[in-house]
Amino acid sequence: MICVTPDGDWYIDSRTRNCGSPNDSKHRCWVRHGTEGGTLRVDKNGLTCSADAGSLQCGDFHGFLHNGELYSC
Repeated sequence: MICVTPDGDWYIDSRTRNCGSPNDSKHRCWVRHGTEGGTLRVDKNGLTCSADAGSLQCGDFHGFLHNGELYSC
């Protein structure tokens, strides 16, 4: 799944640069909840790693995806 941010495309299921479990293929750096085009929320609630606090960095944009909306930090 791709999220279009103000500074480029973010691949939600990708690994973060500072992934805390780079050799573990079962976790997600961001955990998706809700539906695409609706209530989609991305956070650290689920099988995840120790990196970050659920925020995303794409180019110069740093923020969160909550309830289908991007919020800048």
